[in-house]
Amino acid sequence: MRRVPPLAWRMMLVGIVATGALHASRFRVVVDDAFISLRVARHWMEHGVPEYNAGIREWVPTSPLWVASLAGAGHVAPAALPVVAQVLGALAGAATLVTLALAAPGAGAAGAIAALLCAGSALWAAWPLSGMETSAFALMVLVCVLCLLRAIEPGAHAREAFRAGLAAGAAIALRPDGALALAVGLGTLALATGPAGRPGLPPRIGRMARFVAGWAIVALPVAGYLWATFGTVLPVSYYAKLNGLGNLGHGLAYLGRTALSAQLAFVAPVALVALAHRDLRRPAIVSLAAIAAWAAAIAIEGGDFMAYSRFVAPVWPLVCLVVALGIVGIARALGERVRIARAVAVAIAALVLAAWATPGWRGPDHDAYTRGARDELAREAIGTWLAGRYPDSEWVAVKPAGIIPFYSRMRAIDLFCITDLEAARTGSWVPDAWPGHQRANPKRVHDVAPRLAILEARLYPLAELPPPGMTDPNHGAGWLADPRAAQYEPARAEVLPGLWLDLFIRR
Repeated sequence: MRRVPPLAWRMMLVGIVATGALHASRFRVVVDDAFISLRVARHWMEHGVPEYNAGIREWVPTSPLWVASLAGAGHVAPAALPVVAQVLGALAGAATLVTLALAAPGAGAAGAIAALLCAGSALWAAWPLSGMETSAFALMVLVCVLCLLRAIEPGAHAREAFRAGLAAGAAIALRPDGALALAVGLGTLALATGPAGRPGLPPRIGRMARFVAGWAIVALPVAGYLWATFGTVLPVSYYAKLNGLGNLGHGLAYLGRTALSAQLAFVAPVALVALAHRDLRRPAIVSLAAIAAWAAAIAIEGGDFMAYSRFVAPVWPLVCLVVALGIVGIARALGERVRIARAVAVAIAALVLAAWATPGWRGPDHDAYTRGARDELAREAIGTWLAGRYPDSEWVAVKPAGIIPFYSRMRAIDLFCITDLEAARTGSWVPDAWPGHQRANPKRVHDVAPRLAILEARLYPLAELPPPGMTDPNHGAGWLADPRAAQYEPARAEVLPGLWLDLFIRR
């Protein structure tokens, strides 16, 4: 095919990033989970220690590097930490598109196609402005894989393996399951062999050593800080969310829903075409290995209940890359028929793009996101209302651990056992609850003796306000079943004009 002029390529890249920014701007709500990191980052700025409840030395959020980034950047705008999180997420999202466009060696136009598919995908667009570390983590996984691909090219410079290690270290510093990047990296470097007749592949031991060195430079200082400060490198949620293979069924169902939403049954054959092409096979295999490892981890963890498959998002740029490689493979298979090849590539890319953009405009993910957005705004109002009536020395028990504690500034314990180490370690497993929120410990919540308990953090018109004891059969009902619940009296409060909240107040 004809070589694309540099100016045209740059303009195309700007257009792709602009498309991604416009798409992501439709998903502007900072989700509840993000406020756990935001609260810890604010305490780090104010008290010098990244604690969820000031003075209680426990490591609660999942992402030390993201919390550190929020705390560092937050000094510029301390009163607008949620906006700071969105700006950092947007930068990570834009960097992902640019990195994809550069793509893997020998991939030709696949990088630009992958970046366009990613920018148009609702699964990607839902997360840059969510306030979470998801986009930054996806960027590090992508950088790690692309550097690995360069590291195993014949004649590759040793620094590529080192760079891959740096990205893998950043991945595990962003999330504990970033350890998969270390495993994928070591496996790729150990198993890769040079093609026949093309000598010059760097020695295995040397490139693996450089990879591990890069990983250690980033990962070990973060792990050392967590160990020295909290006596652990694992977050509280690790103890709350995992239960062996108890969530395997949930995880497989989660992957199935994602595959259905993304029409992967129809897209997969396109991706597999890359495996048949000599120049595209290696980037496809390495990317698919990373995707498969991540899918196995999701199956074990169980996924979650949030819209747009947050657990799949970290490897979604790799999915886009593999599909783009397949599209390029189909075009190359047409040989000298340049116009036909371009038309076929454009048609396939357009169909995939339409399939991946559709959930952002209609369907169960769209409906779930819309409902969730209303709930998040209600929780912000509840937190602000509490801040005007209770001092930050009082305790509140609540199910969502993020928005209400962030805005109320009250000391908080959540009924899902995600913010309290003793609750997570000693709680009971409730398999029929939301995946990732299946640990219950009403005894521990009552031991803390919070001033307030909010079992359902939603606002209703007064005529539709449910009875205060109407709650879920696990966490809320367990708290009510404890004899000490008699120390609380049900109450209702008008949080916003015409909108009311059920809560319990300790006598």
